[in-house]
Amino acid sequence: MNQLTVHRMHGLGNTVLLVDVRDLVGHDPQELAQRWCAEAAADCMLLHERTDVPRHSILNADGTPAELCGNGLRCLIRLGIDEGWYRPAGRIESPAGSHEYSLCEEGVRTSMPTPQFGFESVGAVPSRLPCEVAGDGACLSIELEGHRMDLHLVSTGNPHAVIPCSDVESLDAIDFIGPVLETHPAFECGINVHLVHVGSPGELALRSWERGVGPTQACATGATAAVAGLARAGLVDSRATVSMPGGVLCVEDGGPDGTTWNSGPADHLEPASLRLD
Repeated sequence: MNQLTVHRMHGLGNTVLLVDVRDLVGHDPQELAQRWCAEAAADCMLLHERTDVPRHSILNADGTPAELCGNGLRCLIRLGIDEGWYRPAGRIESPAGSHEYSLCEEGVRTSMPTPQFGFESVGAVPSRLPCEVAGDGACLSIELEGHRMDLHLVSTGNPHAVIPCSDVESLDAIDFIGPVLETHPAFECGINVHLVHVGSPGELALRSWERGVGPTQACATGATAAVAGLARAGLVDSRATVSMPGGVLCVEDGGPDGTTWNSGPADHLEPASLRLD
């Protein structure tokens, strides 16, 4: 039986498998992502290449590709530094673009794609989502199963719907709202869904339903989208801590002319021995 020892890490409880793309030559990465994520209790698999400028691709637990996984990105950087593949500070490529990184007090600090807003940024079809549109379409008011809610549409390399809630208890509704919006006809390629409560302008609580995965302990690109979307609406500061079930992420939103940053932990788990065939 052909076995491969695979690195497992987590960023704020978001568990990822980190695989050298050379180890999968002759195999179907999407099939392996589905099988391995189920066996190793992982949310996604990152396939990395040791090129002059390191790069990687991402497959969700259901085998579908993703543009970016912020927690996985920090884990790959931490692994590369620990193993001596990467410098302590540098640049790394993802399908969403190029990211600067460095070590920091929280763990790893990475730059994120400049947030984009509105229907087009998340690939939405407006005619399929009856709603009231505010401003340029970045914020919508919709009715879902008899409940009126605001939707902030934000892309941070991948698509997000951010929904403010009036209290922390309401965040538990993510298990209902998440799958309904992820598969809504208005979002042909799916969407990540987040419920957020603003405790203060610098402190948010977030629950996430990730496209192709389901409920997760944390979502770094979603936390970034929440801060960017709500800062644009004047509801939070451009620098905030985002508390999720898996822990706390620090987000600095640079606005339209600045760089957006994430800072948070990236921790090793026991490696997994997984079948290639």
